[in-house]
Amino acid sequence: CDFSRGRWVFDETKPRYTGHHCRAWLSKPWMCRLDRHHNLSYESYRWQPRGCDLPGFDSTQLLHRLRNKTIAFVGDSLGRQQYQSMICMLVGDASMPKITDVSIEYGLVAKGEGAQRFAATNTTVLFHWSASLGDPQPLEAGLWALHLDRAPGFLARNAQRLDVVIVNTGHHWNRGKIRANNWVLHVNGKVANLRVDAARRIALTSAARWLGVQRERIRGFVRSLSPRHFRGGDWNSGGRCDGIREIEEEEELGGDLIAQEAVRSTNGAVTLLEISNLSRTRGEAHISSAFVGSSSSSSSSSPRQQDCLHWCLPGVPDTWNELLFAHLIDDRAS
Repeated sequence: CDFSRGRWVFDETKPRYTGHHCRAWLSKPWMCRLDRHHNLSYESYRWQPRGCDLPGFDSTQLLHRLRNKTIAFVGDSLGRQQYQSMICMLVGDASMPKITDVSIEYGLVAKGEGAQRFAATNTTVLFHWSASLGDPQPLEAGLWALHLDRAPGFLARNAQRLDVVIVNTGHHWNRGKIRANNWVLHVNGKVANLRVDAARRIALTSAARWLGVQRERIRGFVRSLSPRHFRGGDWNSGGRCDGIREIEEEEELGGDLIAQEAVRSTNGAVTLLEISNLSRTRGEAHISSAFVGSSSSSSSSSPRQQDCLHWCLPGVPDTWNELLFAHLIDDRAS
């Protein structure tokens, strides 16, 4: 079954969680349900693949599948959204499971990183920040040598402790972000003058191949690019999405070609988690799209930036995890 092709259908049983039980792990700007100024209609849809069905997400089943295991999300802020979504989907809205913060065990000390352990099954869910999926090493004057052909050091340091790894990178790959991050691109230990898309291709392919080499121990996934929905400008030039109110017309495009190439380079050792096409029509589910108040950055009179990149939670990233669940359960069945 190709889970990436299908359509969104109304489902009054959505969402699977409210966010009240897991608010300790949710970033405040993403908690649209807990903000009375948001229109929550975007929550009531599920993804229906063409010609088959997604298995219903079962937190108990997944925790047992991951008993004594660690699942790691490694990437940028969209990776952090998928991590927070997974925590909330596992917690649900029933009785609160016992969860322990074990971030220090994995050296996760940067802002936004974290590792949470579900005591009942000794399952650890973690997020490591790596916006580039390269290996940054300090240079002089605050610059960083970003080695594109080396996977993040976090993966190598923790290779024996990780069982499922989902990597992503995308929205830091532009000239402005490269300058802001003080990155100096390196390949084969030398400075490399590369186009942005070529740099992302090397970094993502290197990370995918690292996962492929670890295939006997680690179940590896490359998650494709999460689309943005800025209109009339970019994030820093007046781009907006507060006028998007409904699911847009379905349009099947080629998806994230760089992620597809990276996965193909592993000869089947790593799986593509293709979420680009199914997310592309959901412009109404971003934080600024869902806002209906008059006193936020989404207000037409406000000069502040809109967020048409990140998603409300609960929201679209939950579907990414439903696809991930389907792959992991299928592994067990086979």
